[in-house]
Amino acid sequence: MILITGATGFLGKHLCKYLPKKKYVIISRKKINFPKNFKVIVEKDIFTKNVNWWEKKLANIKTVIHLAWTIDNKYYYNSPNNYKCFNGTLNLAIACRRKKIKRFVGIGTGSETYFSKCKNNNKESNLYSFYKYLTHLFLSKIFDKKIKNFIWIRVPYLYGDNEHTFKLKTRIEKSFNKNKKIKLKNPNKINNFIEVSKAAKIIRKTIFERHSQNNLILNISGKKETVKKFAKRILKKRQH
Repeated sequence: MILITGATGFLGKHLCKYLPKKKYVIISRKKINFPKNFKVIVEKDIFTKNVNWWEKKLANIKTVIHLAWTIDNKYYYNSPNNYKCFNGTLNLAIACRRKKIKRFVGIGTGSETYFSKCKNNNKESNLYSFYKYLTHLFLSKIFDKKIKNFIWIRVPYLYGDNEHTFKLKTRIEKSFNKNKKIKLKNPNKINNFIEVSKAAKIIRKTIFERHSQNNLILNISGKKETVKKFAKRILKKRQH
């Protein structure tokens, strides 16, 4: 069986659309309808759970796809919740090692590479990318020689349908609908943008179609462009 956290989040919702027909255990913050091959466990905050709690939930689980991370508002990049997510993920990882699961899939961010390259003074650095970097580092140590199939997927800036209201694409569309001037912060900043459903398909292929690789790090690449150019592209689609 496969356990998935964060299945009702932005990326999780899209990934679940493309999952192959297998048996899944979903841990969700709210009750939601899934097909019969999905068993849903409602838990408001998995990041407060200890190792023993996780061990019980990992019974008969062979693969863990850990998508969950607290992203509730536009200040999440430097929210103290990032530490809580990091610490809670370590408890999950320790439980996975004890239960000898076969495979663990974690989601990182492209900006964590600033820390791996010792560029932590870069303007792009923030608590979110820092704790994602630390999560991969600690999980590699926890899983060392215990869980050989560890996949860490670094995703760039995700956008698309059903994204958070504070995200860039939604703000652009709202301004357009209200005939208001779009206010862009750092319009000349270059980001790596990828549509969420496209990223979900890449992740699905990596997990279920590629041959097993030990400690695989996958850096998903999107379209590199300025925030201003991205806004123009979104507006052009809206106008058509």
